[in-house]
Amino acid sequence: MSSRRNINIFLVSLIFIFAIILGWSFANLFNEKDTNQYIDNSFNLINHNGEEVSIKNYSNQNKVFFFGFTHCPDVCPMGVSVLSNVIDEIEERADIDDYEFIFVSVDPDRDTPNRLNSFLSNFNEKIIGLTGDYESLKPVWENFFVHVKSDLIPEQGSYNELDKTKKQNSHDDHDSHSSHGDHGTNNNEDDLTNNYIVQHSAFYFIFDRKDNLKTILPFGSSSEEILTELSNL
Repeated sequence: MSSRRNINIFLVSLIFIFAIILGWSFANLFNEKDTNQYIDNSFNLINHNGEEVSIKNYSNQNKVFFFGFTHCPDVCPMGVSVLSNVIDEIEERADIDDYEFIFVSVDPDRDTPNRLNSFLSNFNEKIIGLTGDYESLKPVWENFFVHVKSDLIPEQGSYNELDKTKKQNSHDDHDSHSSHGDHGTNNNEDDLTNNYIVQHSAFYFIFDRKDNLKTILPFGSSSEEILTELSNL
């Protein structure tokens, strides 16, 4: 049991380091190009209060998007914590209503609105959580070039492979996801099934009021770096 725990810690550490290295590399690549033609930030999803929302609900506001999942052991909580610090700083020097901070799930099977609400309550109430079923989230991931790979899928060569695998599962309807949101009611087999890591690329996508992408910052960026970019909008 101890050796398995050590292996898990080692794997999580590798994912953490890989996320930082990959984030910096891709952010530099995107920022060297005219990124406006690459990123479409439109969506039709469910927020952490269970309401259907789209990008139109947040028009005429500067936006910061970050992707993650609520069962994430380190990268996602740290990334959201940085956003929380940014919000605290903005509230001291500007009108916070001019900004939206959006956390998009990469784990539709487990991230129900209630789960997102509980997760985000640990940080800042200004952060908006977005989730939905796989079919709703997939286009958003693709538009933002966010690669998503679940441990439930041994080898994910492409989104098409992920799509075929998901269609074989019984979790296609997002309403069914909420039925197992309370892990206390699951049997041991269900608990093991729900105990998986979602690997995903991690960036801060910063848009101006007109939804033009201004910059992409990698995971590992400080709150000061994000604030600097926001001050230039």
